[in-house]
Amino acid sequence: LTQPVHQSSAATASSGCTHTQFAMESADRIAESLAATDAAVDKMTEGIMELFRPVVQGIDSSVAATVKSQKDLQAQIDLLQQELARFQALQTLPGPPLDEYVNKLARSRQRVQAVTALLASVQERVGRLHQNITRANKMLQADTAPAK
Repeated sequence: LTQPVHQSSAATASSGCTHTQFAMESADRIAESLAATDAAVDKMTEGIMELFRPVVQGIDSSVAATVKSQKDLQAQIDLLQQELARFQALQTLPGPPLDEYVNKLARSRQRVQAVTALLASVQERVGRLHQNITRANKMLQADTAPAK
């Protein structure tokens, strides 16, 4: 049977290592380990942000360009619809009925408005995604920041 060996305080003092020194060295090692972990988390966060940033920005700019195109198209449809209505009002001679074309333009206008609303929703979602990524990045940086 072996019995636990207890060092006396004289033996501990003679070895040059006290409990306080051991605790301080342990705390230093833990602090170094945490600093290394913080640095790794920061690098990983930056990497993830750099990975997603071009994608989010690309989607955002594409959606913005599409929304602008949709607005331009809607404006052109409105102008054409007004011109057809004016032409139809001036038409006194029998000719092809324009009602069918006016109705087609009205339906096209409604579809363009629906797509524009959908694109606005997508753009809003992309904006929220970008905000959430930024917020998460700030939270990660705050959580991993060394205590001052």
